[in-house]
Formats: sequence, C-alpha cells, structure tokens
Amino acid sequence: AVAKYAAVYLQSRDVVDKIALVGIKQGANVGWQSLFGDTRISCFVSVFGMGWQAYRGVYRHVSADIELDDERYRWLGGVDAHVYAQYVNCPVLYVAGTNSPDFDCDRGPDTLSRLKPEVECSFNYAPRFRDTINKKCGDDILIFLKKHLAKNALNADKFYFPASPQVKTAAGEDGSSYFAEVIVDQPEKLKGLSVYLSEGISAPGLRNWQPMQLVKQDQAKKYYRGALGGNSDFTHVFAVAEYKNGVSVSSKIVYGKISRVAVRPSNMIYTSDMGTDCFCPANENGNTTGGFIFNESD
Repeated sequence: AVAKYAAVYLQSRDVVDKIALVGIKQGANVGWQSLFGDTRISCFVSVFGMGWQAYRGVYRHVSADIELDDERYRWLGGVDAHVYAQYVNCPVLYVAGTNSPDFDCDRGPDTLSRLKPEVECSFNYAPRFRDTINKKCGDDILIFLKKHLAKNALNADKFYFPASPQVKTAAGEDGSSYFAEVIVDQPEKLKGLSVYLSEGISAPGLRNWQPMQLVKQDQAKKYYRGALGGNSDFTHVFAVAEYKNGVSVSSKIVYGKISRVAVRPSNMIYTSDMGTDCFCPANENGNTTGGFIFNESD
C-alpha cells in the first residue's frame, strides 16, 4: 500500500514525468505485488526478489517438490510475488548475485516467463556474489533507467538490451571434461563472454562457480570447456554476455546430468590464477577442507 501511495504522490507532482520502481530483496517482492494492474509505473528493477518464498530450500532442479497444504496454496495464490508477474505492464530488469542463500537465482527466470509476451524484460547475474551485486549489474540498472525514464527518444545503438545467451551443455567422453555451446544475440556488438560451471551442489548459495575456458569459436557459436572434479552426478552452467554499450545479460542457469565418476586425485577448487578472491564448498554435505598451499611470491 505504501508503494502505491508513493506512486500517487509522485504522479501529482508537476516536476515528475515518469516513475520507476526499484525494489531490493524483500522490497523487490513487494514491488511485484505493487505492480498489480498498475499503469503509472514506467519501469521496474527487481534486485534479488522474484518470489518463490514458499519454495525456500526446495531447489529447482534437484529437490523433490513440496507438499502443498491449504496454507501454502493460499500463500502461493495471493501473496508470493511471482504470482503477480502476469499482471505487470511495464519493462522489467532483474539482477541478482548467484550465491544468495535467501533468494533462489534458479527460479528468477521462471518469474520472468510469467510476464505478458509484449512486456520487455532482461536479467543479469553477478557470479559468486552473495548479498550484493557487481558493477556490471549496476551498469545495467543505470542504462535501463535512462532508457525508460528519458523524456525524448534515445540513441537505439546505445540503449539496447540483447536477448539472453542460449547455452547447451554436454559431458566429455573422458568423464573429466564438461563442454558448453553458447549462442549470443547480436554477436557483432559483443564485447566479451564469460561462462561459469558449478558441479554437484544443489543449493545456489554454496555453488563454487568456476570460469570455463574458450576452446573454439565461429561466427555464430562459442565453445567452452571446464574440468570436472568427480563424485557428482549433475552440473549447473550459465553465461554472461557483455556488450559494447555497457549492458550485460545472462543466460538461464542450465542444469545437466552427468555420470558419477571417482574423485580425481587432485581436485583443486581454487587458485589465485582464477582471478577471484574467494571459493565456496566443493561438497555441500561436508564440513572439512583438504588443505591450503601457499606459493612463495617475489
């Protein structure tokens, strides 16, 4: 109700031409509810919150579905934010860190799929971020708001949001390699492409996203390879495409089944060469670490 009153107040001000709604975490869930049938909002930015709170701890690809009693049905039918997506009339941008324990990034695109076909939407993930987003997601927000709040038409060559990359995955014949085929929208405008692999971890907050390496490319497709550690039977992969205008868009997180093989003798999960400053558990059911090795530096 407060959000709707805020929109009424802003609309009454002569200095206000357009209104944007930005929601962060639970505020984003409230934002989805506030957009129910509302035509006063010019655009909506959802940071983390995409509904599905009734499914917290029930992971999209690997968990058994929950039993729906009357209370859950009432929550899902009238309270949970993703239910309201079908009533949204304005463009939507969704950004989130991949490793939040409270907001399931796997289910975010499911909410976007409930939007009307004519509603513009885009999304981007910050790999390995937990409670915050990265600069690329922040840049997306700024460009999105400029595009939809501008009084006059903007340069289409600068304010564009390409479609999400399409990702297909497959395990290598040796059992230790995993491959991803990525097709990007508007490849002539592409600045960079990153692909990330997580193995055997169902909870999004614990996934140890590792960058995959480019091994082959042609005009339409790019192929990436990642190393498997073993002792798991599924993977998750997604891609982030960065464009020359500063916009970045992510693919959906793709789930894949693999044959379980023995753990490799050397199952390194982190080195400083990866260009990241942290790592996540390799086994979500374990609570030990094998060892840390520090190289001498000059």
